[in-house]
Amino acid sequence: DWSSDVCSSDLQLSFLATFSLVFGVPKLAEILPESWPDSYKQLLALSFAPFLFTFPILMYWFQEFNPISIISNILVINWIEILVVMGFFSTIIGFVYLPLTQIINNAAWICIIALEKLVVLLSALPIKAIYLKSPPFLVICGLYGIIFTTLDRKSTRLNSSHLVISYAVFCLKKK
Repeated sequence: DWSSDVCSSDLQLSFLATFSLVFGVPKLAEILPESWPDSYKQLLALSFAPFLFTFPILMYWFQEFNPISIISNILVINWIEILVVMGFFSTIIGFVYLPLTQIINNAAWICIIALEKLVVLLSALPIKAIYLKSPPFLVICGLYGIIFTTLDRKSTRLNSSHLVISYAVFCLKKK
């Protein structure tokens, strides 16, 4: 059945996390205090948006909330960006001069090892997942309504957030 694939929890989480980066980050950065430097607003928005957009679905499907995820996002987001850029340039340079690519890849490997150590350290912190009862379907819809209304309060026309809410309603009703 096609609807079981489209409505799987992993697809929903991937879709919402990606959607949060495209739609949520600029909107979230826009509502943060204007006195904050743009770099701080971007970092906070980039770290918090995926959590904000996936939190209701995580509660619905897995009944848990992990507060360390917000902290880890703030700490690792810049490393991930650097690793992506290194990988991109390594690929491009690899077409021209392979030995230089090996140097870049070795540097990226060191960054990945350091990143892994940080993630292991964070996972060892006593802040653990908080387990919650799965909220009713209408509560999930209400949470997404609040999120999108808060982030998109300037718009009154049909937009992409309405499509996400429709998708969530369709998929969560299938459960």
